[in-house]
Amino acid sequence: MPRCLPAKPVLQSQRSDLPDQDCAEGRHAQDLVHPAHSRHLRKLEDRAKMENVVQLIPVTPSIDQLARIIGNVAAPAFLLGAVASFISVLVSRINRVVDRAQFLHGITDGDASKAYLKTDIPRLRHRASLLNRSLFCSILSAILTALIIIVAFISALFNVAHEYGVAMLFMAALLMFCASLIDLARETRIALHDNDLRM
Repeated sequence: MPRCLPAKPVLQSQRSDLPDQDCAEGRHAQDLVHPAHSRHLRKLEDRAKMENVVQLIPVTPSIDQLARIIGNVAAPAFLLGAVASFISVLVSRINRVVDRAQFLHGITDGDASKAYLKTDIPRLRHRASLLNRSLFCSILSAILTALIIIVAFISALFNVAHEYGVAMLFMAALLMFCASLIDLARETRIALHDNDLRM
């Protein structure tokens, strides 16, 4: 059986002159000669690719980062609770206005002792309109406040700057809350009337 002679060393100047086909054949022959070494190189390449992919995945925030985020969203959380309580107050006032309007609509025209109370229906309609608009602004404020908390946690998870977005959302939430308070103040000015004290 003929023996395989070791390959002669190739100079750097001669190696650059070799065509691509010869280089490919040389690598193939080297894989055949050293299969274990080739598998080891492939494993190293796969491991390097996996490390690159892992670097692209956002790192989960630590406990300290979560504590800092929770501390930052404490003010929006308190605002959200205040808006929720304010919404319950508005709903109760709307129910009182609706009950009063239903009572006035139930008065017959033949009841001379209470027919004059029907003149109060336009005022109640105006109160209901103001309270409805105030409730709508309050709900928008609550939604924007909840978005502040959601954006803060998502930006921390993906390591994205969120200062400008949170500031804009917080200002919008406060503007909606102020608009709701203004409508409530306007409704309060016309809320109490002499007819409200009569049945």
